[in-house]
Amino acid sequence: KQFNIDRRTEPVIAIGGGVCLDVVGLAASLFRRRTPYIRVPTTTLSYVDASVGAKSGVNFAGSKNRLGMYVPPCAALLDSCFFETQECR
Repeated sequence: KQFNIDRRTEPVIAIGGGVCLDVVGLAASLFRRRTPYIRVPTTTLSYVDASVGAKSGVNFAGSKNRLGMYVPPCAALLDSCFFETQECR
């Protein structure tokens, strides 16, 4: 089937915590030389990171943030309603 989706202009939507957003951000920046992506953070730390960060790094070979790119998302959708789903500490 063909869905008529242009993979260079249609964004990938990443919904989740910090690790999920970093993996999707790295994959999107490497796939076809920067596929646009949108971050939707669901945890407190990823909420802060997604609102100001352009780095998407992942751990590799025992080193922190060994692989990564400095490519900002085309948008970050910040919704504080996700905080209600987290356990209180």
